[in-house]
Amino acid sequence: MIRNMVHIYCGEGKGKTTAAIGMAVRFAGTGTVLFCQFLKGEAAGERAILKKVPGITVPEVPEKVPFFKTLKETEKKEWIRYYRQQWKHYQELMERETYGLVILDEILPAIGHGIFSKEEILAFMKKNHHSELILTGRYAPESFLNAADYVSVIQKKKHPFDKGIRARRGVEY
Repeated sequence: MIRNMVHIYCGEGKGKTTAAIGMAVRFAGTGTVLFCQFLKGEAAGERAILKKVPGITVPEVPEKVPFFKTLKETEKKEWIRYYRQQWKHYQELMERETYGLVILDEILPAIGHGIFSKEEILAFMKKNHHSELILTGRYAPESFLNAADYVSVIQKKKHPFDKGIRARRGVEY
């Protein structure tokens, strides 16, 4: 029997979450999916449609989530506490039900911001044998790339943000 595998969608380019969503929809045709998000709020465009897809569980998150790097230290501590509780909730969901696919969207930048340690998430990657696992975000640690079975690095060649054009609903979020 082939064990479940770990996928990483990382890099500076647009489309990491989009790739994970594509896998979620594909997988929902054959099994169950847990779509966990970090550093994003309920307003993220993908959330509304994914909640309508049978077989995909999308846990609630706050309506609005600030950009972590813009927060004051006291605010960062509050959000870190929230994300740690959220991670515990996601793990409880995984203990109650076996999902065929688990997506940890934006977990990599959450590690980069110090919300989670590399060691903690790497240990989860290595012990998770019940679900196919996808991690997304920029800045994948080398140890994660080595531990993963699939690694897709999405490279940015050009982006409207470089011209000062802000993120657009339905396209970037």
